[in-house]
Amino acid sequence: MEDAATAEICRSQLWQYRKYGLTLNNKAISDLDLNKIMNQELDKIRSQYASYQGGGKLSEAAIMFRNIVYDKDFIEFITLPAYMAIFNAENKGK
Repeated sequence: MEDAATAEICRSQLWQYRKYGLTLNNKAISDLDLNKIMNQELDKIRSQYASYQGGGKLSEAAIMFRNIVYDKDFIEFITLPAYMAIFNAENKGK
């Protein structure tokens, strides 16, 4: 649950930064800048867990996170689309 709470805070902040504008050192942060930062962080995670052989869903999670951050509407909980994706994957082909 702590990881979900951290993801909630991060995506909420990023969504609000996009909606209301974020500046660093008096420079507006564009979607391109934000995407570059998210790619750098994703690369750090990938390198940290490069030896992990669990067949993780990092790419799927990153796509979902980006979609939520870039959505025009603020969804209440990041876990809602995540649970839906898990449910759909488990019930695929049944």
